[in-house]
Parts: sequence; C-alpha cells; structure tokens
Amino acid sequence: MSKNDFFWEEIHAFGSLKEYKAFVKYLEGLVAGGSVEEIPADPNYGPGLLFGGRWFRHKRTGAIWRLLQAEFRFPGRWEPVRRD
Repeated sequence: MSKNDFFWEEIHAFGSLKEYKAFVKYLEGLVAGGSVEEIPADPNYGPGLLFGGRWFRHKRTGAIWRLLQAEFRFPGRWEPVRRD
C-alpha cells in the first residue's frame, strides 16, 4: 500500500476513554496536516438514533466519516457517513 492510499476502518466501540482521546488526537493531526477537514455535521443524519458527532472529510477522496464521542455508558464510534 502506498502512502497515498486511503484506508480507515470502522470502530464500533473504543476500548477506553484513553483510546478515544488518542484517536481524536490522531484525527486532529490529520486536520492540521491538511489531508482531512472537519465539516459541519448534518443534524438530520442519525442511523440507529445516534445523531451528531464530529464529521471529517478526507480531501482527496471526499469520503465523509463521523466520530461519536465516548462517554459514560457509550463507548463511542467511528463510522462512514452513508447516504443511501
């Protein structure tokens, strides 16, 4: 795989708040580096009744993913935005 290949995997549950915070730091580094941008979340998008989160767009591919915050009794989630 070349350094220009794009690949993210879904995270259905972060193992800990520490893991979640490390992932946020990773994403913010991508934003600072310019390959990813944070975009406004669509307030009407909520599969599984999970609305909101932080949305990120990979600039080269246009892929949009969302990050749902880990908090008490919810382990958080990282998933692609699906517009079916």
